[in-house]
Amino acid sequence: MVHDSVSLILETVAATMHGVGRLGNIQVLAGDTLKDLGLSRLRLLAVLIDLEDKFGIEFPADAIDGFRNVDDITFYIHAHAMTPYDDAADEQPVATCHPIERHRPIHDCIRWVRAQAFYPRDRIA
Repeated sequence: MVHDSVSLILETVAATMHGVGRLGNIQVLAGDTLKDLGLSRLRLLAVLIDLEDKFGIEFPADAIDGFRNVDDITFYIHAHAMTPYDDAADEQPVATCHPIERHRPIHDCIRWVRAQAFYPRDRIA
């Protein structure tokens, strides 16, 4: 299961590098270094911005210096990708999604603790 999602992410990263990075006929493999692919810093930045939009994530400011190969980008996306939004949860009534539990007000709890401290039951009886 994890392998399939990583493969999908890798395919998307490779396609984005071809489109935005303008790699031409160069085949992008997981182990390829970004330097060997010939990506300039500006094109790598454009690729990362496009990937942020596609996966709904944000790369760190030093990502250009931190990523060495295609695998680094793929596994970062896999580790930080958000779960898809579920529209079906919006269609259910709120009470069935998140039941509301009533709690005693804090001042009632404080009164109870004080009563137990100053008037223990064994003294009253």
